[in-house]
Amino acid sequence: MSASKGLGASAKEVSDMLPPTLVRLLMIRKLPNQPIDFDPEGTTVPTLFDEYDRLADHEFKRHPNADLDYARTFELCQVDFPKKPKDLWQMRFSIVSFVVQMPHLSLLDEAEKLKSNPLSEDEKNALEERAYYVKLWLEKNAPAEYRYAIKEESTAIDLSDKQRGAMKLLHDALRHPDLEWTGPAIHSAIHAVKEETGIEPKELFQPLYQMLLGRNSGPQMGWFLSTFPRENITQRLASVVS
Repeated sequence: MSASKGLGASAKEVSDMLPPTLVRLLMIRKLPNQPIDFDPEGTTVPTLFDEYDRLADHEFKRHPNADLDYARTFELCQVDFPKKPKDLWQMRFSIVSFVVQMPHLSLLDEAEKLKSNPLSEDEKNALEERAYYVKLWLEKNAPAEYRYAIKEESTAIDLSDKQRGAMKLLHDALRHPDLEWTGPAIHSAIHAVKEETGIEPKELFQPLYQMLLGRNSGPQMGWFLSTFPRENITQRLASVVS
């Protein structure tokens, strides 16, 4: 297997980075006479997890155009094949990688919020396993853009008049007592501000990411804001537009 910087990666090293199901996927997704390109320092690991989840969608008919070949590939990835795999809810790799870096968040709580139901014991075990490999990747191989840290306090952000007006509208919308403090409700409030002002999405979202992360991108904004107390977000918005 090829690895970063032209060095070889042993089977043991690869198997330490991935759960058994993904090691199997790594093996069977290529023809026998094709090399396996595995770069532990790039995005190979999250991409492989995402591919596994897409195959699961085909297996359990969650994909609108479920493909039997993709479903068969998912079955072959299972360590207890040919036993039929269980349909487990899984938190996406990108969300797990963000949540485990946020000291104010509980991984299990956020998973159950996203699922809208308690996790089964099998789903809890799957979440713990995924979190283990996510943390391993973050510790050793994740690119800088996958590493996050919450800013302790808001700092001055250079805003245009249009951005400042949109942020003030958003501040008022998020303070409204009738607004449910959930990801979908906050997402709708942000979308309403965007429609009312005609502002470009990046002009609205970038100041929000800067306000919290000191960077121009990050996780899905509605869900992200909902993980903080309402007062924290409205105070930061007030500070930014003052």
